[in-house]
Amino acid sequence: MSAHPAKPRVLVVDDSPETLEMLTTILSEHYAVLPARNGENALAKALKPPHPEIILLDILMPDMDGFDVLRRLKREEATREIPIIFLTALPDQESELNGLNLGAVDYIRKPLSIPMVMARLAIHLELARSRKELAKRNEMLEEVVRLRDDIERITRHDMKGPLSAVIGFSEVVLEEAGLSEYHADCLQRSIQAANRMLEMINRSMDLYKIETGRYRYEPQSFDVSRVVNRVCHDLSALVRSFHVVMVVDVVCCSSGEGCGLAADQMLCYFLLANLIKNAVEASPAGAQVTVTLDFCDQAWVCIRIHNVGEVPLEMQEHFFEKYKTFGKEQGTGLGTYSALLMARAQGGDVRMQSSREAGTMVVVSLPRVDG
Repeated sequence: MSAHPAKPRVLVVDDSPETLEMLTTILSEHYAVLPARNGENALAKALKPPHPEIILLDILMPDMDGFDVLRRLKREEATREIPIIFLTALPDQESELNGLNLGAVDYIRKPLSIPMVMARLAIHLELARSRKELAKRNEMLEEVVRLRDDIERITRHDMKGPLSAVIGFSEVVLEEAGLSEYHADCLQRSIQAANRMLEMINRSMDLYKIETGRYRYEPQSFDVSRVVNRVCHDLSALVRSFHVVMVVDVVCCSSGEGCGLAADQMLCYFLLANLIKNAVEASPAGAQVTVTLDFCDQAWVCIRIHNVGEVPLEMQEHFFEKYKTFGKEQGTGLGTYSALLMARAQGGDVRMQSSREAGTMVVVSLPRVDG
């Protein structure tokens, strides 16, 4: 096997023996030249594998001119993407425009300048290689999308089915008499955990749909203070394990107006759970994490999550980026990223400010219920 890469194959078509011989001789140093003296001969060589990678094609030839050859090549799947450069002695722009409209990539005027021929060949070969590489990358991306769709299908059906069965059988057992209070409590906690896992599966699929622009947003009215209280309750074990204090201050409810949102309740649960969990895990032992609900203005509800400690300056600009864990053990790098996506999918936003003196404040803004 040769250690040198194969020379690019160039089909040179010209009815002038002198021009054809000159081009064949000069180009052979860098290219594998396929010479052809007429249109029929050119078609035979172009359609036979291995196909040329580029074609230099004379326009004025007897029986079949360059335009006819070009039309024939563009009709064949095997040759329609081969770049074709016309060689022409025609002075009019109409002929050039005609060739370009038919699919030629360039023109070189006669008498030929060899440096110009070499330069145009190199440029269009590189462009052709780039187009092929881009097409391959697009195919790979399409395959990735198909794979992710398959994963979504498997997750929704193959994982949710058995999990639903576990919940169903557990509920049947829970209804049976004879269970001790302790065992009934353990079974109830297992059912709750399985239901949360089902919700997590659904939310992970929603995140994928948000990323790909396929999420169907259907807002409903609800009191976000209940969602916050539920999140804090579900994170109580984590709060205890980090030895921090959780404080929830619902200002909007104390004013008698209520904290009504027009949003997706489950998306709100998961985006707040991600951000509050992040604040707890970033807090030193004995510190306080504060969650405050209030109105930003007449159109927005703000949920402010504050914890002691500063996000390092070099990390602040990457705070919401995907897969940025900043060295956190068992971190996925999806918490703040998914929270931002979920907020924006509902017409809201998430902002972060951090300093050594003030600590870290994450503010979630979501649309209020009209009226």
